[in-house]
Amino acid sequence: MTYLHTGLVTTNCDISPSQTSIPDINSGDGTTVDHFVYGNGTNGTTVELFKVYNGGHDWPGAFGNYDISSNIEIWKFFSRYDINGTLNLIEIEDDNSFNISPNPVRNTLTVIRASSEDVPFHVLSMDGKEILSGELTDMTNGVDVGGLNPGTYIISVQSITQRFVVQ
Repeated sequence: MTYLHTGLVTTNCDISPSQTSIPDINSGDGTTVDHFVYGNGTNGTTVELFKVYNGGHDWPGAFGNYDISSNIEIWKFFSRYDINGTLNLIEIEDDNSFNISPNPVRNTLTVIRASSEDVPFHVLSMDGKEILSGELTDMTNGVDVGGLNPGTYIISVQSITQRFVVQ
């Protein structure tokens, strides 16, 4: 019996998953990812699988595949549960959220926010070192990343982070 089968039997989840392709934000790593969710388990539980194609034995987000971060996905999954099942948390729209484009980027990363309040931003390498920082002063801001080496980076705005790729 496989771990997946054991998880489905133990939680009484559906045997047919919903499947979502994860955006290939780093086409240079030669991998793609699909997210499978087996839902409707006891007390709202789910079994989830991220299948990395051409990834080998790696830790996504740290080496190999850079389309997802294993650390983030594991935390997002387990933070929804306690010993009794789902916590039934209500997701609220965060006024601090932001969108970035294009991704991958060559020179200017556009940051779009719901607020024009002045807030700091930080660009970090994947090992957590601050590479550059500045201030976002409008709802639409351009961040010059043209001087960064090609690779995957993290932009942090008010403790919310997003990954982006510099080509």
